[in-house]
Amino acid sequence: RVVGKASGVKQTIAQNVQQGWAPYPEPGGKAGEIQYGCTDARPKTCPYRLRLERDLVNSYYWSGNFCQDFVFFVANWHPIISIVFCHPNHPWTKCTRLHMLVVSVACTMVPSAFITAHFYGSEFDEAVRFLLIFTCVTVPDLVYGVVLYQLAIGKTRCFGRWLARCWEAARYCCILFMIIFVCMS
Repeated sequence: RVVGKASGVKQTIAQNVQQGWAPYPEPGGKAGEIQYGCTDARPKTCPYRLRLERDLVNSYYWSGNFCQDFVFFVANWHPIISIVFCHPNHPWTKCTRLHMLVVSVACTMVPSAFITAHFYGSEFDEAVRFLLIFTCVTVPDLVYGVVLYQLAIGKTRCFGRWLARCWEAARYCCILFMIIFVCMS
């Protein structure tokens, strides 16, 4: 009896882990999942939803047609175009993309203007201005973008599904930090 219960538990765990990882339906397969903008998203009960989310984050080869794959790549990865045209099931949501763009502009505009205003003139000032903008504006903006992106797609990683609440808490902490930073600048 104990062996039978253990076997049943193993099967239940295997089914739960494998849910959402079914192959893409034919005809079309992976290429049939190319969608843009405001089309209907696949439901949470879709048998291949987890595979689709992972592929949207990690895969660039969809149809085999260079032009179609390039347009799909731009629609999902361009910082402005993707706000409107990204795949509806992309883990990096349209709202998160818009948030990152607004915060990025807000965090880079004031320091850039301040540095430019104070270091405008001679060639020495131009080199200092470049160095300050790079270290005080560009690098922090890149780090913030990468951290928020990784938090947004964290659920597609190995243990991300089980740590979804931790990912969300860390994301909200980053958002709070950036709001405080913007208010102080």
